[in-house]
Amino acid sequence: TLLLSSEYFFQHISELANHFPTAEFLAYLRFPLEVAESSYNQGIKRHGEVRALGLPQEPRTYQLEVLDGLINKLGGQRFLLRPYHKQCFVDENLLSDFVSAVEPSLLEDENLNLPREFVNTSYSLEALELKRWLNQFTLGALQQPIDHFLQRYKQGTMEYSVIPPAQFQKYKSSFVEKLSAFCLKNNVHNSEVFINACMETKQKPYIKQQIDNDRFIDVFIAMLNANPELGIAMQDMFSKKNSFEGIRRYPERIALIQDAFSISMRVSYFQHRVKRRLFGTTV
Repeated sequence: TLLLSSEYFFQHISELANHFPTAEFLAYLRFPLEVAESSYNQGIKRHGEVRALGLPQEPRTYQLEVLDGLINKLGGQRFLLRPYHKQCFVDENLLSDFVSAVEPSLLEDENLNLPREFVNTSYSLEALELKRWLNQFTLGALQQPIDHFLQRYKQGTMEYSVIPPAQFQKYKSSFVEKLSAFCLKNNVHNSEVFINACMETKQKPYIKQQIDNDRFIDVFIAMLNANPELGIAMQDMFSKKNSFEGIRRYPERIALIQDAFSISMRVSYFQHRVKRRLFGTTV
């Protein structure tokens, strides 16, 4: 058995099905309302998004529409469909559920130690808004260390939604209806529990998608203190005037950031830079 796992393959299922006539495809279905916010947050974290969240007037279930078309084309027997929801997972663990779908007997192996911690954890609102502002710059190699810090920054607002409540309810009703129709048509594992869980979904506290400059600079300074190497690179970036071209959102924050590089911090960064050049050390 050859197991290939990547979200990338979702766009290439037809091609893979042609090359591998006996291949089966395991697809996890997530409540589309969760997908909407999660995909947007992912756009900020990984893909340079700078805009505030904006949803179309009419709800669309793009992933379900594509998947339904593929099932019609390739045949339902080639698809294993499972809910992406803790209440539906085997042992309430995504990895256990994945293993049970691929090879259930592996779960009986006493040496199988599946981690339970989250990967690719969510940003706090403050971290998300800092990253959205920084996306106005060409971050290049800074992208990874910034993300590394912000995923672990757990201060501020962790439970929140940026979808207006009225729009949330409209989308929820539409998505439950569309998801129910999909599950009725296709063989989705544990679908009844999944639909009920989606119907019971409650919105996290609604918060307007912005933070003030004080909270912004607090997170920025915490990031610099946590990673001196990143601080050096950020200081270099913010010392170049051409870096500021096209910065339209909160341009006054540039001056706040430059002020954040206090004399003591500059001395620390200078010492770290000298040590790095002399000994090749990194943090």
